Amino acid sequence: MSNTQSAFSVVVEEPWRYQVKSMQGEQLNQTQVTERGLLGDRASALRDNSNGKIATAKNPRKWPNLFDYSAVLLGGPAVGEELPAARITFPDGTTLATDHAQTSRMLSAALKRDVTLARSHRAERKPTRIKQRDLGGILARHGGSGASGHGH
Repeated sequence: MSNTQSAFSVVVEEPWRYQVKSMQGEQLNQTQVTERGLLGDRASALRDNSNGKIATAKNPRKWPNLFDYSAVLLGGPAVGEELPAARITFPDGTTLATDHAQTSRMLSAALKRDVTLARSHRAERKPTRIKQRDLGGILARHGGSGASGHGH
């Protein structure tokens, strides 16, 4: 192989999409990768209305049970189209679609904090070509330990 050619292979054994930041997500059989990662990943987030910041499980004193919630898309996302609504499952098994008029109110009551479910700017980005040197990092972030890349 010449110095101007390169070989690159990636294996992703278990890709996961986390539709709402810091909630559990869904395992995928297939997905599209955009410049921002997996299509639909972290497309929504909870905004704390007291300070305007995004809720994150990285702050467990403030958000102790975000990981007890999960969110999955209700349809397959397509590049260039509006993402479908997601279904949020509360710790008690209650489910609610993200496009329901009372979603933010119900999440606020359950979390005991005034929050708004907001669309992330990540979801609005158009897909672009991904450079080979960047692909391994993107897949490693979104595919967990199942992602590996070899570049020459």
